[in-house]
Amino acid sequence: MVSRLTVTPPSQPQPLDTLRGSLYMVGTAVMFASAFVATRYTVGAAPPLLAAALRFTVAAAALAAFLGAQRRGCRPGGSPNARPGGRSADGREGDSGRLAAMAPGDRARIVVLGVLGVFAYHALFFWALQFTPASLSALIVPTTLPLATALMARAVLGERLGPYTLAGVAVATAGVALAAGPSADTASAGWLGPALLLVAVACFAAYSVLGYAPVARYGALRVTTYATVVGAALLWVAAVREWAALPHVPAGAWAAIAFMGVGSSGLGLVWNYRGGALLGPGRAAGFLYLVPLFAVTGSVLLLGESVYPRQLLGGGFIVLGVLLAQRRPGRKTLRFRGRKTATGRE
Repeated sequence: MVSRLTVTPPSQPQPLDTLRGSLYMVGTAVMFASAFVATRYTVGAAPPLLAAALRFTVAAAALAAFLGAQRRGCRPGGSPNARPGGRSADGREGDSGRLAAMAPGDRARIVVLGVLGVFAYHALFFWALQFTPASLSALIVPTTLPLATALMARAVLGERLGPYTLAGVAVATAGVALAAGPSADTASAGWLGPALLLVAVACFAAYSVLGYAPVARYGALRVTTYATVVGAALLWVAAVREWAALPHVPAGAWAAIAFMGVGSSGLGLVWNYRGGALLGPGRAAGFLYLVPLFAVTGSVLLLGESVYPRQLLGGGFIVLGVLLAQRRPGRKTLRFRGRKTATGRE
């Protein structure tokens, strides 16, 4: 099944969808930021690829449980979102709770999503940390990911980048640079680590944008679950030399891994898709500039780290950039063959 996208101006503004999408993306930023804190706590307790494989195994199990509960919940009284054609808004068939069959092309696309967004991104990220200071990594990833997603959306979906979006990107980028500047150790980083991080960012941007078509047809939860299973399996293969360390992972690291699996890799990914569907991928990506701000806050409160006035000022610029990016004249409608939404709503 081939996706077809047309962009048309909406007849009436829908502020409720904007609010819902914004809340989803703020929640996404909180979950993604908490992963930095939890990962920092876990450093040294488990090898990186093994920790990533454990994290996404937990995430796959949690997402599968969410998906099963969703299916069971629609059986007694039927799906509240059932449509005349028999398929509900979350990808189920009628009122039976049975999942709609996937087209072969969509199955292949979901495998690609698992390879790009779960396996490749995290494998490259952990590899890059061997050559790049954590402070520089925190500067590169949150800053370039929203821009890369917006550019990918422009290339794949034809989404227009308005002046407010470009201004918001510039202001938020300056804020991240200001907040992370004092602790960045660029002298010891070299080119390999930053290059790997940029490739990882491109992988996740492609994952975010390419996922919107299957999400529109089958729902964010189902697509995210299947992609996570694929990525987790590949991470276990990549971590084969680290399996021997599994019995020695301490309890605290297990708790952090469980939190990352359910929260950051489970709810965070689902909310990311749902928020992007309501706001548009380029606009929603601007909220990812909140990740470093939330990560610094979590580090201070939970890890006892220090925060400096320059970081607080940078955080203010980040918030201002996000607000600017949201001031976009007009809304756009995404229409995918087989399922049409005014805002990408499931």
